Amino acid sequence: VIICGRQVMLSYLTQHIELRVVQHYVGPDAQTVVREHCDCLEAGAKLPSYVLEDAEMTELCVRARGDEDWSQDVQLERRERGPSSSVVQVPCSSGSLLYVWCTLFTIEADTHMQQRVVVFSPLFVMRSHLPDPVILHVEKRSLGLRESQLIQGQGHQEPLLNTEADLTHHLTFQARHDEDASHCAVPISTSLIKQIVHKNGNEDNLEHILDDFYGPKTSTGPPWPYVAKDTDRSVLEPLAQWDSPMQVKLSCWKSGLNTLLVELLPWALLANHSKWDLWLFEGETIVLQIPAGKIIVPPNFKEAFQIGIYWAHTNTVHKSTALKLVHDLTSPRWKEGSGSEVVTLDEEGYVEADITLGAFPGRQKLCQFCVSSVVRHGIQILQLEDRTILVNNTPHTIQYRPLLTDHALGTDGQACEIPETAQFSLAPSEELSRPCSVLCWDLLQTSVQGALEFPLPLRYMLLRLLPKPDGGVGSAGWSLPAPIRSDFPRQSVSVPGEAESVGGLSSRSIVLTYQEHLGVTYIILNEDPCPRMVIHNKCPIPLMLKETVKETARTEVYCRPLPANCSLHHELYHHLSSFPECRQKEMLPTLLLKTTSDHSSTDWTDPIDINCPGTQVVFLPGFGCLYIDVLYEKGTLVLCLAPEGGLDAVIHQHSSSPKASCRVLLSEASVVLSDDITNPSGSVELLRLTLTKLLLSLAPAPPSLPQEQGASDLGSAHISLIEVYCSNLQIDNQLYNRASFHFPLRMRLAGDRCNAEEITFQLQPARVYLEDTFVYYVKTLFHTYIPDSAMTSAPAEPQRGTKCGSAPILPEQVLQAVQALVHPVRLQRLSIQPVNLLVSIHASLKLYIASDHTPLSFSLFERGPLCTTARQLVHALAMHYAAGALFRAGWVVGSLEILGSPASLVRSIGNGVSDFFRLPYEGLTRGPGAFVSGVSRGTTSFVKHISKGALTSITNLATSLARNMDRLSLDEEHYTRQEEWRRQLPESLGDGLRQGLSRLGISLLGAIAGIVDQPMQNFQRNWETQSSAGSHAKGVISGVGKGIVGVFTKPIGGAAELVSQTGYGILHGAGLWQLPKQLYLPTEEKSCRAPNSHLKYVWKMLQSLGRPELHMALEVTLVSGSGQEHAGCLLLTSEVLFVVSLSEDTQQQAFPITEVVCQQELEQGGLLSLTLQQQTVASDTEGDGVRERLTEQQYRRLVDYVLRAAHFLSPSTASLQLQLPVTLAEPPPSVTKSYRYLVDPAFAKVFVSKFTMVKNKALHIGFH
Repeated sequence: VIICGRQVMLSYLTQHIELRVVQHYVGPDAQTVVREHCDCLEAGAKLPSYVLEDAEMTELCVRARGDEDWSQDVQLERRERGPSSSVVQVPCSSGSLLYVWCTLFTIEADTHMQQRVVVFSPLFVMRSHLPDPVILHVEKRSLGLRESQLIQGQGHQEPLLNTEADLTHHLTFQARHDEDASHCAVPISTSLIKQIVHKNGNEDNLEHILDDFYGPKTSTGPPWPYVAKDTDRSVLEPLAQWDSPMQVKLSCWKSGLNTLLVELLPWALLANHSKWDLWLFEGETIVLQIPAGKIIVPPNFKEAFQIGIYWAHTNTVHKSTALKLVHDLTSPRWKEGSGSEVVTLDEEGYVEADITLGAFPGRQKLCQFCVSSVVRHGIQILQLEDRTILVNNTPHTIQYRPLLTDHALGTDGQACEIPETAQFSLAPSEELSRPCSVLCWDLLQTSVQGALEFPLPLRYMLLRLLPKPDGGVGSAGWSLPAPIRSDFPRQSVSVPGEAESVGGLSSRSIVLTYQEHLGVTYIILNEDPCPRMVIHNKCPIPLMLKETVKETARTEVYCRPLPANCSLHHELYHHLSSFPECRQKEMLPTLLLKTTSDHSSTDWTDPIDINCPGTQVVFLPGFGCLYIDVLYEKGTLVLCLAPEGGLDAVIHQHSSSPKASCRVLLSEASVVLSDDITNPSGSVELLRLTLTKLLLSLAPAPPSLPQEQGASDLGSAHISLIEVYCSNLQIDNQLYNRASFHFPLRMRLAGDRCNAEEITFQLQPARVYLEDTFVYYVKTLFHTYIPDSAMTSAPAEPQRGTKCGSAPILPEQVLQAVQALVHPVRLQRLSIQPVNLLVSIHASLKLYIASDHTPLSFSLFERGPLCTTARQLVHALAMHYAAGALFRAGWVVGSLEILGSPASLVRSIGNGVSDFFRLPYEGLTRGPGAFVSGVSRGTTSFVKHISKGALTSITNLATSLARNMDRLSLDEEHYTRQEEWRRQLPESLGDGLRQGLSRLGISLLGAIAGIVDQPMQNFQRNWETQSSAGSHAKGVISGVGKGIVGVFTKPIGGAAELVSQTGYGILHGAGLWQLPKQLYLPTEEKSCRAPNSHLKYVWKMLQSLGRPELHMALEVTLVSGSGQEHAGCLLLTSEVLFVVSLSEDTQQQAFPITEVVCQQELEQGGLLSLTLQQQTVASDTEGDGVRERLTEQQYRRLVDYVLRAAHFLSPSTASLQLQLPVTLAEPPPSVTKSYRYLVDPAFAKVFVSKFTMVKNKALHIGFH
């Protein structure tokens, strides 16, 4: 809430100025009073507004801070339209004049909220987009003067000093003092701003000016160099090259102001965001060096350029492929006939550039870069980045080895052996964790010519854990090579590590996610919350595990070594290659095992099937019988390999867990979606979901449950089956009685019941009613149900540490994708049984299109086991049901009401004919009497279905025609009235005829009256808006046209409505059709009856306490002495207990905490009693003494202290002889008064406990 006066002063200047405001007003004695207000307006700030009317503020003068001379008066006359600007000359102590623009705006003119805004701004503002400062020379040729000013670069804005109005200034630029200035001079003057504003047609928008001073300080875009990278700007020496073309741009600085913006633009910026010091080549010539993290203005290239790296081992600069820029405006013209080894880089795009370091095979390294180009502010910004970025989000220090190979790293059946290569470290997440660039990849090449297995080298990454700082032992070995490929977005890497406990895991499962954004690959490491597979090798010998791959593998599949008596994580190639696909039935591949001892046989075991949980025995050559136990724990496949006799402990552990079961039956449950935004006076119900006879069952899984489904949770002995049954459900449209919607409900189950089968999810045949107007209305309110925290950008936690130093910032798209990959959707089985729906749709487009009871059938949807992203799962569901709806497109078209719903007619005739033959046949099998009854019932059903189908078809056609005719009448009032009447459905044939004839008559009268009424309405509407004479004539002609159209459409619609209402009356009276009804009418909660907030009491009633602390606010029912009851509230504070009446919204009573006893009645738990104990004054003498200021509690404590302290006194003999018998004086009688309140028993207990705590604290009893 901003409370502001009429006159607002704002300053965009960089120096402080003083203002003098002269006020003229008429005093109470009818004398003119003149007052002056002098204030200092600081640079880039605003003054507290002046509470002055425009007529009272007669003069405004300006002077420099600390000077004595004031400027001339600022013109304050208001113009009719737009702002008024003038140049103010401010005298300075140095004898010069400071020229500033003074612009006057009027906000909300001619209203009671009118304000005048005075804005001071410089004449010229200079902005340089160069990386380094530049020297600006301002030449005033008419005066023979020349001045210089240092302009900071990197997008900073600075006003030009010592510039005059109505004078042409010539600007020249100079890079350094030891270099020459530019030869071309740029003339500027204050008269140019009018040409620029008139040419661009900028509209005056004052909101951005007010936001600069009143709004939050936000930046409109990323800082210089206008890309989302945090660069190291500590440039020691200037790197800009002044043989590059520059551009000077003149524009309006801010819309509405006359300040001229002068921008110095380079043709391009080249930013080195990599970790290498790069060299720039043009042909064979070295142009310059670009240190890591620096930004330069590149030279004017005449040929394609290359980037190079100096490699100390070879004492050579190795170069990349030549790059050619494509930009029509800023890039130079290229020579024709360029070589084939030139990569073209568009102005908005990126290319990859590789540099091979070293000359000998086996010792070479490959550096991969991404060269991207974007255009910002008319500048082509070139970025050189490392192509691969690593992020460690785990609490472990991880070492990695990047490899690039053109051949297989391991042979079939043997562990892969990789030569020693360079190692790099990643800090853990809780320390200085930040994204780290992969500097280079070790290139492993075969020495045999023609032995290449892959056309392009493949990228791999090896990981291992470093030793912990507390002396823990790190991993001795490396993980298996993890392929870095775009088609493997998520892979679980088993990184060797120390065992956490005896029999614990000796590996860490690390999720390696792959994301590519604008040519840069982001590899992010997280701890795997859901490992795919765990293998326990309880054998005393090491084993080798091999996966059988049926199809051609996209990457090399390595064998997994299994050390003796060790447990580790693993991920099958099948899991890796199938993520995130949603397959119908996923069969896991078979596994092979063998020993790795030198003296044993190298034969593999028979294939091991891991699709069926349980125990199986295989013969391991060289060892003997091997017991293999397969089970699922929380979706993780656990494979236990044990020798004979070693599996009993595992099986016993699985079978000794307790089992729990419970069942809860709810007779009815409702969930209501309300709208608290649209109607400020109360809350309105939108939708209500009603569930009848809801049964929640939790029980151990039965033995008959399929093993593949039973293994989906905690193993076969830990499985609990959770079932949810619902007898009936219905979704009601609670706005049906408040707005002109067609359907009172959205969905309900059909009348026929089906026997539920053992399924994951099953929906009985249901009816769905949809209308687009209701869907659009709910859509407009949808954002109000989403918390603000969910609508904000990615949380700051994943970005922690990404802005330290020169570390690159992770894009938001990458962070969101990584969260979905690290935490996928995991289900052992997802099964949705076939769904049968009867869908009725009303679409209120330009024409009314409706589909009546269209039958839609969707087949079984079954997937499992599932490990995919939520987006992929939703896509699979959408494609499945979209395909099902597409196959039923014929029924959809045949159910259109505008065609008479032929599909519904055919379905009704088919049901009647079926009953005509089926019911007598069923009766014939039971006897003659049943046969006669079957013939009777079959004939009745035949006639009933045919009659219902024919009447429904005719009625739907008439209804659709009537609605469309109402729309084509172009009379909004007539259309709204007809829709409201159409909701009143007839109960019988008589009702239908009466309503149909009355609406036909209204339509005929409306057609005749519309010829006169429509032009009059348009004329009155234009008259109220004070439009021009041409608009009046246009409106009258338009109204005549609408009236003529209504003459034809309204009678046709009325006749169709007569047929429609008659048909509905026959159907409803004969019991052939019934409109579904809502189960519950909507309830509206008035805002005035809503409970009060704690803040209301603190702000409104407790301010007199200084710093109020409200411990509890308890709503109660106040009981008066006469027995009357009304709503109230007890406010418990640190010192006082307030009693507030909710009906009057006022404070009724206030009791000191120390003089009140609060307790809950034992017999009646809902009764709360307050007992007030007040002391009476015994006499006037005592009333004037100290005793009056002692409360009863203080008096008792004083008496208790005297009695206890008397035992420690040793009186003298004389005092004992003179001592008189002491008798305790009774305290004066106290007046006790009780108050009783009705309250919820549960809240009463809490209130009494809090009251006791606050009272003890006030009496200093106990520890507080």
